[in-house]
Amino acid sequence: MIDLDVHNAFLVSFLLLESSRGLEGHNRSVNHYNRKLEFQQDREACMASIDRNRVLSLAQSLIRANSENPPGHEREVASILRRHLESFGLLCKVVGSSERPSLIFSTGEDLDGNLLLHGHMDTVPAGARESWEFEPFGAELVGDRLYGRGACDMKGPLAALAETMILHSKENHSKPLIMLATSDEETTCGGAEEVVKSGLLDGVKFGVCAEPTSLNILVGEKGLLWLRIVAQGKSAHGSTPELGENAIELCMSALETLLREHYSFEQNEQLGVPTINLGRIEGGSKINIVPEDCEAEIDMRLVMGQDSKEIVGRMGSLLTQQGLEDRVRIETIRSKPTVLTPKDSEIVAATQEAVERVTGAKPSLGTATFGTDCSVLQPKAGIMNVICGPGSIKMAHQPDEHIDVNQLFEAIEVYRAIAKWFAGQ
Repeated sequence: MIDLDVHNAFLVSFLLLESSRGLEGHNRSVNHYNRKLEFQQDREACMASIDRNRVLSLAQSLIRANSENPPGHEREVASILRRHLESFGLLCKVVGSSERPSLIFSTGEDLDGNLLLHGHMDTVPAGARESWEFEPFGAELVGDRLYGRGACDMKGPLAALAETMILHSKENHSKPLIMLATSDEETTCGGAEEVVKSGLLDGVKFGVCAEPTSLNILVGEKGLLWLRIVAQGKSAHGSTPELGENAIELCMSALETLLREHYSFEQNEQLGVPTINLGRIEGGSKINIVPEDCEAEIDMRLVMGQDSKEIVGRMGSLLTQQGLEDRVRIETIRSKPTVLTPKDSEIVAATQEAVERVTGAKPSLGTATFGTDCSVLQPKAGIMNVICGPGSIKMAHQPDEHIDVNQLFEAIEVYRAIAKWFAGQ
């Protein structure tokens, strides 16, 4: 049913526009009016079809299921999500262990789709309870805000994706819509790695990661390189340091060389410049003992034109030049490549149009300062991604984490519009 007030508002705007233009541009104005009216009708139908109680109930159930990582136990969340979607007839494939599964859902009889909606089931630890006004796993709804660990990162968004899948499954489409819920995103992206190795997503071309962006669009993220610098010295009594070799001093000498080096990169307006941070250093056992060992850890964020292996190789050469190669070694803790989706990609265009139509505002385009499963799915599975989700990233990992439920419902509209774009509608 058409909302007559909305229809009349559009009609008045149209008539005023026509009176100022005359005959020139008449057809263009008619087409513009018809498109706006058609979309408004589609949006009203979409909003009416969303079961808000169902969405909120699922989001609350997911939040109440503790999946802090570490230690990492997504089993209960996976069980809730699987039971919910299978009750609506969706296909589910399980990848990984029973304790830490990742789930792939399809609205069809197979996984032969070209669009993937994805998010993760684990959360960071809630931290000290006294820092919270609301119970971290209480999933309290206060006004328009849903509180709890994972409310925006990412159990609320997962509920939005699930509702999108349910509604999409009730329509006739030639290609199924695919959804992925991963384990272990917060530490290693290990769930996404297992899914890629399974080959079940081979053939999927585009992806939307529902990490919280306030429904703005992120088209990439910096790469990551975490390194451990290990120095080995020789202990001696603190009163005779000349008889030993101070591992802390060795480590400091190595760090001075490594941190001041310029590691070449390609200029990129979207990703900005690479960064390097000395995040931890530890060495020695007692004030009156020459320390025989010392460790430091470095966090590097990479941009286009930088390769983790090349950087580590360059660092090794620098240590050799300093004569430190026998006493200082470099260990790679973790690395992820830089990913960037071209701004003229179809997935960017589809997401821009969907967000603008649903919210009435043009979304900003940027890149993520945080890491996501896109760093695995894009380079290893060839899935071209954007990041676009409800909630603010500023609330992620914070006490009293929350999400605005109205934006949660808007996100469902956005995802449905993107899904219809790739379904040829």
